[in-house]
Amino acid sequence: MLSIEYKYFLQSAKDLSIRRASINLNVNSSAVVRQIKKLEYILNTKLFVRNSRGLILTSQGNILYDFLIAQEEIIFDFKDRFNIEKGKIKGAFKVGMMESIGTNIMSSAIQDFHKNYPDIKFDILAKKPESIVQELIDQKIDLGITFSHWLPKSIKKLYEKKFPIGIVTSTNHPLQFKSNITIEDLKDFPLVLHTGALTYFRQTQRELGLDPDFLDLAITSNSLNFIKKSLLNNNKLISLTLSTIYGEPWVDSLIFREIENEITKNTKVGIICRKSKVFNKSEIFFNKLLVSEFKKFGQK
Repeated sequence: MLSIEYKYFLQSAKDLSIRRASINLNVNSSAVVRQIKKLEYILNTKLFVRNSRGLILTSQGNILYDFLIAQEEIIFDFKDRFNIEKGKIKGAFKVGMMESIGTNIMSSAIQDFHKNYPDIKFDILAKKPESIVQELIDQKIDLGITFSHWLPKSIKKLYEKKFPIGIVTSTNHPLQFKSNITIEDLKDFPLVLHTGALTYFRQTQRELGLDPDFLDLAITSNSLNFIKKSLLNNNKLISLTLSTIYGEPWVDSLIFREIENEITKNTKVGIICRKSKVFNKSEIFFNKLLVSEFKKFGQK
């Protein structure tokens, strides 16, 4: 159990903001500042530097943060294992994923897992890519499935693989007749996009030196079924998706074509977790199942 000054420091280091830390701790900002100053006095060092955007950890602050994260994980894992052994709970595993890829991969892995661990529960949460990383950092989930290009140092990859980005159209769409699809081709048609892919696509646009908002974004939705129906009912719409489309049962009704672009062809999705995360035996087994399902999709 962390003492209050370490607890307040850790939350501030996670949020890099006194205001956000005070909200998450449900205390006044002045109380957070007071405890951080107390800790800096005890350790005789500066832990944060303030700037216009919030807080920045000093080198000493980073060392303390890494240590406390590791200790927090050990405590969390002990409580989990202790309660399982006492029979109070059967175990639970929280996974945050992008709907566009998780739906094709998770079901088989969970089905095989339950043959060996029928009493362990899963909490599967569809999240935006950037939210998955943040919830791993905050220890709200155990595992994440998301784009793995831009990860903070506190996150590690268990496995990653190429899932090239392409377009999906109706069978009557003009782009189905083009031999090569480029990003420039997309600007002539309204786009229906899964909200989870929006942030990632805009980032790739910046890497290409293009205006991140140059596409005609007609609709965004969290529902893949809604996107599919929109494409079937509107011959002008296009959608961006990962190459896991090949595993979809409705592929005969719509057409998937990869985009001929270096960045979109090399899109990587990873199974990620906190570097400090210590997996128990059942979790290690599930991770192996999940990796084996990943290997069935996309490219090497």
